[in-house]
Amino acid sequence: MRRKIIFLLYLMLSLWPVQKISAEPAQGSLLRKENKITETITVRGVGRKFVFYLPDKATLPPQGFPVVFVFHGGRGTALSAQAMSKMHQVGLTEGFIVVYPEGLYKSWNTDIISTAASKNNVDDVAFFNQMLDYFITHYAIDRHRVYVCGISNGGHISYYLTKKSGERIAALAVVASGLASEENFQPPQPRPIMVIHGTEDKFIPYKGGQGERDWYLPVETIVQQFITLNGASAAAQPYVPYSGFKKTKEVDTFYYEGGPEGEDVVFIRINGAGHTWPGGGGYIDFLLGPTSRAISASRAIWEFFKQHRLQESAQ
Repeated sequence: MRRKIIFLLYLMLSLWPVQKISAEPAQGSLLRKENKITETITVRGVGRKFVFYLPDKATLPPQGFPVVFVFHGGRGTALSAQAMSKMHQVGLTEGFIVVYPEGLYKSWNTDIISTAASKNNVDDVAFFNQMLDYFITHYAIDRHRVYVCGISNGGHISYYLTKKSGERIAALAVVASGLASEENFQPPQPRPIMVIHGTEDKFIPYKGGQGERDWYLPVETIVQQFITLNGASAAAQPYVPYSGFKKTKEVDTFYYEGGPEGEDVVFIRINGAGHTWPGGGGYIDFLLGPTSRAISASRAIWEFFKQHRLQESAQ
């Protein structure tokens, strides 16, 4: 019964009128119709949909636009990721392309948990690579500033893509997501990573163990794994997620510097938050738990991303 309720709620989000979530100005940057594009490409003979937002051409950097892929959670859609994260509002203001891919069977195929996409052998790695090739072909983008992030199962695919196509990804961020084992994330190359997680997440428990559906490692164990993989400092340093952020007891931030030979790790703990995107939609908090208003995950993620780019030798 609970799963049916979850499905119906996500279905409601997927059918939510676009005007309800896209008409809001992005901090002074007006969202016009031509900013939003819906596209379909064929991957392994199957049509795959994604929605993206283009900044005004006047903001085009000399090297091209950065690109941020935002992956929805299980039972979600491109539209629900847009509604939950509102990352496109940051992109229109800051000048980067935001892409909301849509998973087949409303899920992603990874080696972390079993989903409808994994049971049907969906090739989401090919989907990502073809989407990126689409932007390289049709738009002026900076190939050294491509980033992936997502919530829940969207975090799983962010991990998986970094492991499978990490040579194309400059950094990743995961919100309310996790790993079932340390073997789930052993990328060929270390990548800067940000982890955001609420302590009251019942679906992917902060302390690890059995969630509403799957079993996970403790979040702090995962962070320590990333520190080791990235060769980052053992001791946390002070960290301000973005300009204007006001420190409260609700949010703890930890920065582990990668140094000249390593890659940065940032961990943001949201005390009391649930399986939600901080600063985001919060449409079904009664089911997923509280959405924090003490921090904007989207702003924090972008501020982290824009500090990192692939080395010039990477493609």
